[in-house]
Amino acid sequence: MSRSQSLLAAAAVAAAVVVPFAIPTTASAASSSCATPLGCLAPGDSSGFVKIWQEDLNFYMTIGTGQCRPTLTEDGIYGSLTTNATRCFQTLQGDGVDGIAGMQTQISMCKILQTLAPTSAIYYQTCTFTGAPGTVLV
Repeated sequence: MSRSQSLLAAAAVAAAVVVPFAIPTTASAASSSCATPLGCLAPGDSSGFVKIWQEDLNFYMTIGTGQCRPTLTEDGIYGSLTTNATRCFQTLQGDGVDGIAGMQTQISMCKILQTLAPTSAIYYQTCTFTGAPGTVLV
């Protein structure tokens, strides 16, 4: 096998590698650099992962603390209300406040979910890379 054939074969193998979680299809540039089950989520993103983050924030607002109102519409669109709720959450958790659901913000949420709802679907969607007990974010 020639060097170019070897390189082509290696490239084909690399292209076939399966990532254990998907990056949102219309995500910000920050998403690809965030090693979390949801990827980093930012204003302007639109995906199922944003919807999960909105569910997390609603859980936090209603069961967790009762703060950071209003309740969000879980529509998968990271708009101004999701940004403001994320900023409120970050403020209460002592995280850097930028309105982006990055790694530290998601770790903070996972610690709360781990305490309040450790066996719930919402915990596994947000905090594990497999969607079931296994590789956990926190």
